[in-house]
Amino acid sequence: MKICIVIPVRYGSTRFPGKPLAKIDGKTMIRMVWENAKKSCYSEDVFVLTDNKKISSVVEDFGGKVIMTSSDVKSGTERIASVLGSFDKYDFIFNLQGDEPLFKGKYIDLLIERFPVADSSFVCGTYYFPLSPSSALDPNKVKVVFNKNNSAMYFSRSPIPAKGPYYKHIGVYLYRKDFIKKYLKLLPLKCESSEDLEQLRILEHGYKIFVTQILEDTIGVDTEEDLKKIKRFLKNGI
Repeated sequence: MKICIVIPVRYGSTRFPGKPLAKIDGKTMIRMVWENAKKSCYSEDVFVLTDNKKISSVVEDFGGKVIMTSSDVKSGTERIASVLGSFDKYDFIFNLQGDEPLFKGKYIDLLIERFPVADSSFVCGTYYFPLSPSSALDPNKVKVVFNKNNSAMYFSRSPIPAKGPYYKHIGVYLYRKDFIKKYLKLLPLKCESSEDLEQLRILEHGYKIFVTQILEDTIGVDTEEDLKKIKRFLKNGI
């Protein structure tokens, strides 16, 4: 199967404007994400998707490939869909969030190599990691419940199932490219609106999401405090 890795980013984050250009150990966050992606065994084609010229310029300066997109999109998936014609030669698109500077190339390889390609009922794949009961109470940590076939049953900001065990969802995805076309035609339904989680649209319309356990937990950057956590982790390992 032919795969490309795409990193959708935007400058105008509500909680942390300009975060792709925030510095971590002297490097911009987008550069760290890109460099980690390039360490994947499937990194022949890595693209940064953005609507911002500052980000585009920075990426081109360190040798990355950029595709400019519209600013009128609501999610990374929609950003990919808006330029889907650029990916005609690929069967799968790995959607790596631009705010995951610790996401290693080997994590990308793990999902690609475990994904059940022959089972066409799975339209995308993603990750989970065990979560403590106290952490499960945090609505910013999305929880996932899945069955014995590693097929996601539900995602929630609430602690599910009621008595555990709890698993954190890591919001990075491997998509069948053809499904992205279908995704944009699917209307948001009640659960997606209630939880404010775009991946529930897939389940609510009857499609399947494959989940696999990531090797280590990751720290995504939504706020400046998250950035401080990343810096402490890199300095002290905590």
